[in-house]
Amino acid sequence: MLDAVLRPVSRRAAAVFEAIISKIPEGADSVKLDEAPGTFMALHVSRVLRNEHGVIFSFAHGYQEHGDFVPDPQIDLLRTPDGNWYPLSFENCFGHRQYVEFRDDGTVGVDRRQQRDLASFCGTWARNIAEQQGLKGGR
Repeated sequence: MLDAVLRPVSRRAAAVFEAIISKIPEGADSVKLDEAPGTFMALHVSRVLRNEHGVIFSFAHGYQEHGDFVPDPQIDLLRTPDGNWYPLSFENCFGHRQYVEFRDDGTVGVDRRQQRDLASFCGTWARNIAEQQGLKGGR
């Protein structure tokens, strides 16, 4: 059903995101990956919620400013039970953009052009994360 309205990330990007969430410790909902401290921004990953479509994870690079975490960027992705990853929203230090909305009546609202652009961006971002954090799957 979601494939009719949403574009998933590439298989290569999905493999990177799978490798990342495998690092979330058992019993925990988040992890911070920082394999190159001082060189690249750490990656913060959190399991946000489960819905009827799967599990939503938040992936964020960011920095501290005046004690607050500033995402640069933060992307929320839905992982479906069949292993597809769909980008839902994007946030950076300039603002938040939501491209997919799961409505109470069960329908899905989507800005298709923006969501497809975000799926494409996720491929590049996943390759960069894999390289920066020494993960397999992104090369």
